[in-house]
Amino acid sequence: MQRLDGDGGLFGKGGVKCARDIVQFVAFRDLQLNGDILAKELLAELPRQVVQYMSLIGKAPNQFVPIDISKLVPKKQAA
Repeated sequence: MQRLDGDGGLFGKGGVKCARDIVQFVAFRDLQLNGDILAKELLAELPRQVVQYMSLIGKAPNQFVPIDISKLVPKKQAA
């Protein structure tokens, strides 16, 4: 599993280096069965993988648009 993780580079047949690493291996037993740490470890590489993929297909990020969360949450009505 460590070899498939590809943190040190992942190579395919014939020794050709793969363009991206899309596997994240986390030894669950080493995390003492803690789901919070597991989620943190698994999601740690996701932003970088998304950026790599979007760069690979030539899609630039859109401009950041802040969201006012107060407009998304319905206001409680007086009882």
